[in-house]
Amino acid sequence: MHCTEEKRERRWMQRRCYYCNQPGHQISTCEMKENDEEVQLLRLAVNAGTQKSRITDAEFQSGQRKEFIVTGTDGGLWSEIWYVSKNLKHHFSGNLDMFKRIKNLSSVETNTGENHFFFKRGIGVTEIMSGMENIWIQSVFYTPDIDRNVLSLDQLITQGYTVKFNGDTCKFFPTFSVPLFNKRSGKTGMTREEEVGMLEKESVLNREDDHERFKNEFLNDYFEGLDVSSNEPDWNVLILQSMSFKEFNDCKALLNMLEDEDYFVKYRYHLDIKFNEMIDWFLKAKLEIFTRPLPAYASENRKVCLLDLYMSVKREGGH
Repeated sequence: MHCTEEKRERRWMQRRCYYCNQPGHQISTCEMKENDEEVQLLRLAVNAGTQKSRITDAEFQSGQRKEFIVTGTDGGLWSEIWYVSKNLKHHFSGNLDMFKRIKNLSSVETNTGENHFFFKRGIGVTEIMSGMENIWIQSVFYTPDIDRNVLSLDQLITQGYTVKFNGDTCKFFPTFSVPLFNKRSGKTGMTREEEVGMLEKESVLNREDDHERFKNEFLNDYFEGLDVSSNEPDWNVLILQSMSFKEFNDCKALLNMLEDEDYFVKYRYHLDIKFNEMIDWFLKAKLEIFTRPLPAYASENRKVCLLDLYMSVKREGGH
């Protein structure tokens, strides 16, 4: 049974702020924290480093983002729908099965207009049904960080496509059509392109550790590069980095930190690391489950951020 509003309010009032250890408020409204000169200096320094991205996000929101469904792709699975975006500057897909050919790539896209980065793990060719015609699209980035398949209008025009819009849908047509003659193998039943594409997909999956290493190194360099004086460390980061899980109360301490939305947004990267560490400890130490690997993956090799899942469920009033 869900708690009543009265019980929920009473529980909230009983929680202690982990900054001043006093009940009745969260860290976002902690007067001691606000009056702490060191924290104020840190906030100014961190804000200076993130101001540019905030302005970009605000400009993006005011631009009224618009995406159009490509006619002919909406008759199958959700993961097979394609959109044309007027905001993104490159083609992206989070579904590895969409690619006919793909090459390994470890890079990051920061100019996405989103609130996070797209870590690119490959670049290749996809086949899309537009109207009654199958069209091969070159230079599509593969990134599990995006939840849909999106084509950039700017890049389509650069590649020589004509895009026609009709309400919330669109069709695009290649300026130059080249017929593809590719016989199928009598042994495998696949064309040569399909055989090579299958090997390339396996190569991308086999380099999963390399991609994760690149992602972690980039994020570490990014946050270290913020304009924060080395003489004034961010104590919130130091607290998170020093956390370890040896008993259930350690888990409760981390979950209490997530009650503060402002804190969650600001320290999301470090919280994500500790959240996975907490789950790993809890599964092994408390439930004696050793068969659930972390990080977690759903179908089509899509990585699941368990912290985002937890926060989404909590916001909806579940548990």
